Amino acid sequence: MSKSAEVKAISQEIVKVIPLVMRTIMAGQQRCNCSTSPAHFRLLMALAGHSCNLSELALRQAVSLPTMSNSISVLVERGWVKRVPSPDDRRRVVLELTSEGRVVLCQMQGQAEARVAELLGRLSSDDLKRLAAGLAAYVERDNLTSRQSNGRLMRKTLSHSKKAYFLQRQIDLEDAVFNFVRPHRALSVELPKSTDHGRKWQQRTPAMAAGLTDHIWSLEEFLSYRPPPLRP
Repeated sequence: MSKSAEVKAISQEIVKVIPLVMRTIMAGQQRCNCSTSPAHFRLLMALAGHSCNLSELALRQAVSLPTMSNSISVLVERGWVKRVPSPDDRRRVVLELTSEGRVVLCQMQGQAEARVAELLGRLSSDDLKRLAAGLAAYVERDNLTSRQSNGRLMRKTLSHSKKAYFLQRQIDLEDAVFNFVRPHRALSVELPKSTDHGRKWQQRTPAMAAGLTDHIWSLEEFLSYRPPPLRP
């Protein structure tokens, strides 16, 4: 088996495993009596690191502004998220976790980790070592890709960020380009028949593979894209 075919096969298996892992995590969260959905859990996780506004959160979660607005309203009503003026611009409103929200998130993470640990406990020591090595290799490869695409993450750089706000904006930009603009060889699909130019494979981006778009975005298209306005 060639390397490209092997990578494609492994990527397909990972895509199949991710929903099972999420199901296990949500089953563990039910033990803390927190009636929340996987989408709400991801929002709490995203806001745990740093605050951001509604548009930025919608872009990072790859959902529309109305959908994100409804989800945030639910979390605000539960007292887990609050809207506060931005420290950089008082005219802007950003979203932050409340103290209660952080406690709930900590409980949810603890229950989820306990459930995953319960399942991993059935594996042998050798299997656990192989799993840890595979995860470490994936994380290191992902970090390397980020550093190569984002000069602000390099160890010695002239484009460092003096504020975390600017660093996060650059990271979000690189993530968006990675998912919408840059095609990945492992995500290519075989065409029913060759094109006029003899091409047998269709290039795809992660956003195309996830069904978020039907084409590879140009950088110009990405930078000129405007999210739809919030519905009243």
